Amino acid sequence: MKQLSPPLSSLTGLLSRVLFSLIFATCRLEIFGKDTGAAHKRRQTHGNVLYVTWHQRLIPYIWYYRFKEVVVMASMSRDGELASRYVEAFGWISVRGSSNKRGREALLEMVPYVKKGHPAALACDAPTGPAYISKIGIVALAQKSGRPIQAGMWSCDNYWTLRSWDRTIIPKPFSRIMLMYAEPIHVGESASREHCEEARQLLDERLNTMMYQADRYFESGVSDPRDIPVPTPIPRPDPIGRRQR
Repeated sequence: MKQLSPPLSSLTGLLSRVLFSLIFATCRLEIFGKDTGAAHKRRQTHGNVLYVTWHQRLIPYIWYYRFKEVVVMASMSRDGELASRYVEAFGWISVRGSSNKRGREALLEMVPYVKKGHPAALACDAPTGPAYISKIGIVALAQKSGRPIQAGMWSCDNYWTLRSWDRTIIPKPFSRIMLMYAEPIHVGESASREHCEEARQLLDERLNTMMYQADRYFESGVSDPRDIPVPTPIPRPDPIGRRQR
């Protein structure tokens, strides 16, 4: 697919920054679990953790951690180019690569940033799916950098749904938005392949647990989404079934 010209892609990033800044300025935000791990450090330049969520839920975090010099991986595709310009417009650092192309090189590029104190962020399901199943890359980054994985999730009471493979959702103006965090996941430098896979599965469980709770929060009547009971096994989310509100 033909790439956008540099001036056009830069303009797209700038327009995205203006648009989303206006949208989020009208929204009301609630945060749960912000004192878990290092998530409460968002007002510092260097949070020094690896923030992780699903592709569908990434957009608000880019605004929330604006101008915090977060380093993130964007794919080599045209969509990845647009995403790269979007995050850079909010003061993030973009490294290009994905599980399909140049993924290992991009992860290695991220490690020095993280070791210098930059927080990092990844949408941990592959850039073209399957949705809600993480790749091992975020665990490898945690292992190489020595930083914990901080899983995050959000939802809102009124949103648009894009016709993308992951059905990305975008809050509508004047929405109520909630963000929540799980306990950090630590991966030792000498962790075995089996332990790394266990960490990946634990990450999936925590993200899907939080997604289940977040998506039911505004209709539940509870004061804290973490009080919402989650069935076992956790129902697999269906991005196609996530409808526009």
